[in-house]
Amino acid sequence: MEKNIGLNELIYDYYESRILFGHYKYGDPLPSISQICDIFQVGRNTVRAAFSRLNEKGYILSEERKASIVVYQGTPEDFEKNQASYFVPREDGIRDFSLAAKLLFLPVWEKELKNSSKLNQIIPYRKKYEKFMDEAPSMVKFCVENIFPMNNGLLSNLYWECLRYVNFLHSDWKAEDLAQALGTPMPSSLTLSQILQLEENYYSIKRQELMEFINVTREKYHLESIKPIPFKWNIYRQRPQVRYSLAAKIIGEIFWGRYPIGSFLPPLTDMAEQYGVSLITVRRTLSVLNSLGVTTSYRGSGTKVCMESKPIDLSTSDIHEDLRLHRESLQFLALTIRGVLLFTLEATPIEQYQKLAQDLSEVREKKQGFLCFGIILDFICEECPSAMVRECYSKLEDFIVWGCIMVLPLLKSERFTTMHDKGIQQMEIHLSSHDIEAFANDCQALMEAHLKNSSSNIETFADDWDAFILAAKEPEVTKNESST
Repeated sequence: MEKNIGLNELIYDYYESRILFGHYKYGDPLPSISQICDIFQVGRNTVRAAFSRLNEKGYILSEERKASIVVYQGTPEDFEKNQASYFVPREDGIRDFSLAAKLLFLPVWEKELKNSSKLNQIIPYRKKYEKFMDEAPSMVKFCVENIFPMNNGLLSNLYWECLRYVNFLHSDWKAEDLAQALGTPMPSSLTLSQILQLEENYYSIKRQELMEFINVTREKYHLESIKPIPFKWNIYRQRPQVRYSLAAKIIGEIFWGRYPIGSFLPPLTDMAEQYGVSLITVRRTLSVLNSLGVTTSYRGSGTKVCMESKPIDLSTSDIHEDLRLHRESLQFLALTIRGVLLFTLEATPIEQYQKLAQDLSEVREKKQGFLCFGIILDFICEECPSAMVRECYSKLEDFIVWGCIMVLPLLKSERFTTMHDKGIQQMEIHLSSHDIEAFANDCQALMEAHLKNSSSNIETFADDWDAFILAAKEPEVTKNESST
């Protein structure tokens, strides 16, 4: 499975909907492959694969060295019904999108505006995309100028998937349309900040129009009982291997006490049923766990949890990919967790604060402070009012679990197991006094500190991690020893 398979689907869905909704009419040419490559930052083969499917479905006619032409012939009623069939089941998600986008993407924009080196980062992107930057939709410009330079594939992936879900509602406005809709004259030039503010205002208008359209067409086309379609985050991955994700999940469950050290894991058939995978996948997962020293399998007796760390081979492509996603998740969380926590806590009954504080206190007392992020992410996934944020954070939590594999060599180091204690204790105090802003600030600071322990370049992750392990294992030097 190639890495661009998700973007292949994205491009196909984008142009399919544009054709079915009547944005492209019969006989209209589509943009060239090279233009689409620039806009979506993908290779030519990915675009060709999407166009091949559009051609097979009878939407376009593609010929060598010629522009692809729309051959779908729809009536105005066809276009309206197609739009209704798409938007009616996504009504709740579209209502949620505006708020979720502020929580998930606005912190990225604010960080980039404060970054003095941002201009040096985006100049290469401006040059690369100068052919379309003047005509590109504002939210594509946002991605090019703010997300692409971060080199965080997970964040770019989420951004495209969110726009895909709302069917690029932002994408079709032009300067003259925006001025007319808002009743204001357009400046000769706009900053990114002004563009985003205008975009938000215009989106509010378009969303209201869409809600009215949904209400009318739901009854007109008898869609009252249609099943809702919530937002789902499809992760673009290179050759995803279930056994590695399942291994990380089981390690997390060991840390949480579901499988205590010295106990045996369930029989293979039970594990296959429990985790919804095949027996082959369970066997491969146990092989991974054995290689990491997490478990030991005995013929005829089963698999025992032992947690005796062994050297980890970080060179395999599968582990390499999961570690990349782990670090990108940390980077994304460090940017967004403060705002998401504030939003969640403000909507949560105060009695839930005490439970969260107790859960944090429990891992601190057990010297498992590194599990504090799992507790906080669980809390958000259960309590956050935004379904889109809950979906995104549940996926991030899956990748954060991979950090459990990396801490195996450090479990016997008191310096490591207590390194988060002071920060966690402060968070407990803030929760007890209902100071949610201070709690969110401390959580963000702790996440940023944790992020610094991973390498900015995944290629040097092994060397950096070895250095971190050595530092954590070294005994702390007391003041007296230091002065001596």
